[in-house]
Amino acid sequence: MKVSFSEIRDGSPIIIILHSGSVHTKMHGNIINLIREDIATISFDTSVSQVLKFDHMDIEVIYISDDGYPYVWKKCKIVYFKNNYVLQIKGEGTRYNRRIAYRVSISRSAQLYTTEDKEYKVNVKDVSLNGFSIADKKNELNLSMEDGVSIYFEDLNHTIDLYGTVIRIEQRDDYLVYGFIIRRSCRDLPSYITTKLGDNSNNLPPSYVI
Repeated sequence: MKVSFSEIRDGSPIIIILHSGSVHTKMHGNIINLIREDIATISFDTSVSQVLKFDHMDIEVIYISDDGYPYVWKKCKIVYFKNNYVLQIKGEGTRYNRRIAYRVSISRSAQLYTTEDKEYKVNVKDVSLNGFSIADKKNELNLSMEDGVSIYFEDLNHTIDLYGTVIRIEQRDDYLVYGFIIRRSCRDLPSYITTKLGDNSNNLPPSYVI
């Protein structure tokens, strides 16, 4: 599945991944104005005042569509021209399949229900279109691989109600982390992930190693 760069609205957030040797850096930015179907002026979410240079870097640009799916353009170019950063892409964006779907940090309290109708309060660590993870800080769930649970929480005017099965169990210092694959999703999830990504981007450093 592909998307045309010209379909992206002015003001849309983007993620720029810079590759320089073995170092990979991620930056957040926005589309300012589409000049033509493959060129746009962009801005960066950074407090750095000096002009950024992107010589000798391989550049990828990721855009999260309105339905929550990420698309990537590879072999892009960014130059600083007439007081603007200018992005040039190549071809159409293709579905970005890192971990199947983009995963965003949540850190929200949620109600968890087991198949035995037991109810617990848990902390949701992150969520994507195909999975989520929770922290069991009281070590009271006693879940096993393939066990099913439902979680429910509200955030940013979205109601999230998911059913998943355990595919990962990790022991941390004094609590357990359970990873789930989503077996039954909800209508609000794609929009929530897109909204949460924009909400989180204001609190992230302008660049960091991934």
